Amino acid sequence: QQRAAGLVRALRHGNAEQRERFLLPVLRGELATSFAFTDAREGPRTTATREDDRFRVTGVKSFVTDGPAADLLLTVARVVDAAGGSQGTAVFVIPRAAAGVTLRRTLATLDGALHGEFELRDVRVPAADMIGEVGQGLPRALEDIAATRLRLSATACGAARWTLDW
Repeated sequence: QQRAAGLVRALRHGNAEQRERFLLPVLRGELATSFAFTDAREGPRTTATREDDRFRVTGVKSFVTDGPAADLLLTVARVVDAAGGSQGTAVFVIPRAAAGVTLRRTLATLDGALHGEFELRDVRVPAADMIGEVGQGLPRALEDIAATRLRLSATACGAARWTLDW
């Protein structure tokens, strides 16, 4: 539930058409989302190259919580121009079933959560599926991560306090 709240916050930054296509189906339970934030240590870093009215996204995302069960991957990528110059970061909504998206492996952590490692190989993403604008990706992602971590730490402290009192 807490992870889903962060994704809903990310999707609410979309325009009215994006909220209709993505946010409402998530709220109705028709689609599941995951946040693809962390690039795999061995790379390559995730980039999105603008090509007319779409982007070509390439990279490897690791520790995508609940990724194996997701329908949509909210993916942070560094946007580059055709010459490779950086233009900032952005968040893209990528259907897990899109051509070029591959679940490379599933990871289980001590808390029982399942995470996925995804390879994105020349995934074509319409510009209409970018949440916000180029340059807003990392700040929005960190905003959502900070809120989630704060909520999780408060929950952990409360559980520890209850345990000590008990």
